Amino acid sequence: MGRTLSLRQRHSGGEGVAAQTAVEREQCARLADLRKRRDARAAKDALDAVRAACRDGSNLLERFVAAAHAWCTLGEIAGVLREEFGEYHEPRIL
Repeated sequence: MGRTLSLRQRHSGGEGVAAQTAVEREQCARLADLRKRRDARAAKDALDAVRAACRDGSNLLERFVAAAHAWCTLGEIAGVLREEFGEYHEPRIL
């Protein structure tokens, strides 16, 4: 199976290095602008609430919605989930 690499991975000299397209540059600029404009404290608190729900078994959906309302990105939310639960790797069957 293929692997999706983040823009940072692709442009840091690692696997899958490719020239950054105009679309990628535009999206990176939009993401930087979003992070600059949002309430950083509210975003951090929302991601911390997702992390706490992962640890105590609370309803994650409510925390996901709150994080979205705080302008957290899907990548940031997924990053918390990966940190708390790890990343699934399909077992190799020969």
